[in-house]
Parts: sequence; C-alpha cells; structure tokens
Amino acid sequence: MNKLTITIALLLLISCNKKNTSENNNVDVTQTIKIGDKINLKSYNLPSLNIPPKIDSKIIVLDFWATWCGPCIASFPHLKKLKKKYSEDIEIIAVSIESEETIKKFLSKKNYNFSFVQDKKRGLNQKFDISSLPVTAIISNDNTLLWAGRSDNNEFEKILLSAIKTNNIDEDLVDTKKLSPSISKYYHQNESKIEYREKLLEYSIERSNKNEIYSSPGNWINSDGLVDLEFVATPLIILLEDITGVGRREMIYDRKDIDTISLNLIAKSKSQNITNRKIANTIFKDIKELFNLEITRKTRNVNGFELQIKDLIKLKKAEETSKGGGAGKFEGGKYIATRFSIEQLAHILEKRSSNHYYFSSLISSDKKYNFVLDEVCFDNVNVLKKQLFNKYGIELKSKPKKINFLIIK
Repeated sequence: MNKLTITIALLLLISCNKKNTSENNNVDVTQTIKIGDKINLKSYNLPSLNIPPKIDSKIIVLDFWATWCGPCIASFPHLKKLKKKYSEDIEIIAVSIESEETIKKFLSKKNYNFSFVQDKKRGLNQKFDISSLPVTAIISNDNTLLWAGRSDNNEFEKILLSAIKTNNIDEDLVDTKKLSPSISKYYHQNESKIEYREKLLEYSIERSNKNEIYSSPGNWINSDGLVDLEFVATPLIILLEDITGVGRREMIYDRKDIDTISLNLIAKSKSQNITNRKIANTIFKDIKELFNLEITRKTRNVNGFELQIKDLIKLKKAEETSKGGGAGKFEGGKYIATRFSIEQLAHILEKRSSNHYYFSSLISSDKKYNFVLDEVCFDNVNVLKKQLFNKYGIELKSKPKKINFLIIK
C-alpha cells in the first residue's frame, strides 16, 4: 500500500502484533521458510472464501493479514490495483487464520479482485512463522520463495515486476541488512547487497483496547519542526475533528458503531518534507478504508449570529481584572462564565447551543468579563438576545454562515 502519496521513500515500522499459533496440518512446519526454499501451496488447507486462486504458472503474492490489522486493510487498495495491472502474470492470495464467518463478513462490504483464503489449519502461518502483520511474500512460478517484506514498501511494485519478468528478484532492489525481526527470519544471513534507506516516518494506526486510557497530542509539530503524533484510545470522532478541522456537530452520521470506535495512532517524521497536512490526508484515507466509511464534505448555509458591543457602560460593569484562566459551569439553572473574553463567550454559545446556531465575534481584546446567563439561553435564542443586551450591552446580529459538514456513511 502506498501509505503516503509523496515522492519520498517511507518505511512503516509499526506492525500489528499477532498471537502465536500451534495447530498445523500434514506439512513440514518444523523449519521456517527461507529465501530460495521451495513451497507447494497445494499441500496446505486453504479454502477459498471469494475467488478461487489459480496458482499454476503464475507469480504468487501471499499477503498475511487479519480483519483487526489496520495496516493490512489499508494495503488492499494498492494490491487491488496491482492485480488489475498485472492480472495475466500474478495471483494475489490474502491469507488469514480468522474464522470463515469473520472473513466473509469483512468481504461482504468490499469488492476485491484477488483471492481470500482461510489458513484453516494454520500450517502456512507456521511455515512462515508469522508473529506480526502484515507480511507479504512473492513466490516464483516454480514455487520458490523469492522475497518477503511489506507491500507498503515504495519499491514493492518494482520488486514484483522483477519477479514477473525474470522469475527472480533483482538484488539491487532487495535490502535485508536492517530488516525488522518479523521479516528478517525469511532471509539467509549475509546476503544483503545495499543499505537501508533513511527512516523518514514511523506510522501505525489500529483499534485500541478497552484498558487503554485516552490521550492526544497538544501539537502536531514538535520544536524541531517535525510531525510528532501519538494518539492513545482516541475516539474516532475526535480524531476526525483533528485531521479535518470540522467540528463534531458538523459530522452527520447514523452508523451506531461510529461512537464506539477508539484508535491508537503514531506518526513521527524525520524530515520536514513530511508535513502535518500530508500526514492528515494519509490518516483520513486509512480511516475510511479501515472502517469502510464513505466520507464526503458538504457546505451548507446555517443560522449565525455575531456578537457586537452596543453599550460599553453595561459591559464595563462585568469586566474582570483579576488574572487567571477562564472557567465556565452550569449551576442552579444558570451558566456562570468567569474571566471570559467576548470570543470565548461566542465559542461556548456555539458549542452548547441545542438549536445548532453559530456564533462569532470580530472583537479582538484581551479584556475578560464575568457572564451569568439563564440555562434556557442555550435553547432559546430570543431569551439569549434579551439577556445579553439588557445585562451586558451585547447585541446579537443575524449573520448567516457557510459551514463545512462531513457526511459519514
């Protein structure tokens, strides 16, 4: 998968951890397969769950995956394009040890042009000693393991094309010196020919578990000007807010599972060429693919009001001169705002409005005020108008706004 559509090579170093398996079928799984070893896929119990694979006289791309593995699923669109481009020469087989029901449920929402099989006895996973996902392997048309690695490698298509043309892999395309432990076990020692590229990005995205505690970064860019993100157990909606700039109430959806999804996400760059916007675009695409979401942006005209000062004498009486941060709370049927600027008041009115009104202010001032409003003001704009003007000399002027919405399906 081309995780980032930019013109530099990226190494995605984070993978999904996978539990060890023990069940096997009647094939030799006593020794992990190595580059150059022969393997007969027909000797493994691999029932097809969509398109039966045709493995004779073709280059085979094995892709070990799981429905819970974000990077695995995010790689499928790229594999789909490769299958379409080289359909006469390759067969792509996605291999999972999950139940038939789980895999078929996933496939029911997709339209992939390559084969999905269940490693029912887990023999193939054991032969490859799969301990993390995803792992992709290329097998020649004479059943020789040519290469194993990650299909999100920017060189993957070149490696695949080398296999198609020569039934082998051009050694200048293969780098094995600093492979991660989960990949290096497929290679014999001391066969590296070239150095690894500089690591420019560490990136992963996956569902969090129930025991993790929510945290999110304050800033996307660190003091060195590099992307430095780590979200833990972050609700999907909050993450979408961060990467799109669209507020939560501007997201329209009826899928019940949206509010139950929390994610862990890491993105750390080692080059200023990788901007936060490029990262945000990548995260956005991966989230859509991972959870089978259709997300479109719409612009709508909405009711809006601008806060304008009409009676400075009234407002002056509410001025707060003591220093400190602002605070707001509901108490005894009132909303009490302490040390709020006019801009902060507009923000809280917009955030709490049950009628989806939008409030703004062009007043830029460091001055802070204390406001006390009846709770009903958040439900009734006419009551809000009267209280703001009578108590604080602030007028609400009607000002329709164009707002960006996200439609999530």
